[in-house]
Amino acid sequence: MVTILEKNIKESLEKVINGILQDKTVYQEYISHQPISSTKLSVYGLSGLIHNTNIARKYGVSENEHLELLKYWQDSHDLDIIVELYNAFPNVFEGEPRAFVQYLLKQPEDITEQYGVQLW
Repeated sequence: MVTILEKNIKESLEKVINGILQDKTVYQEYISHQPISSTKLSVYGLSGLIHNTNIARKYGVSENEHLELLKYWQDSHDLDIIVELYNAFPNVFEGEPRAFVQYLLKQPEDITEQYGVQLW
């Protein structure tokens, strides 16, 4: 079930997202080593950054904030996270990898039809 992001989670995510938007170098370097690689900003790519303590800290996320973000990712379904973050941060994400969404949904196009999330 999709919920509204808690204020502290949203603020921590804003630090990371704003850092990426100011300079995509770290994001692009990190995502280039992932199984599904693209320079496009996606929740899939953001998830990987959040799970990497050193990279999260580069964006000013404290240890406690990092633990809260990890708990958020651990306690939520990936599809819910995608929908929540697209709603909380409109016009920021550039789509999601089709292979990743296909893993979550039998019909990946459903996420485009229902939530407006583009696939690549």
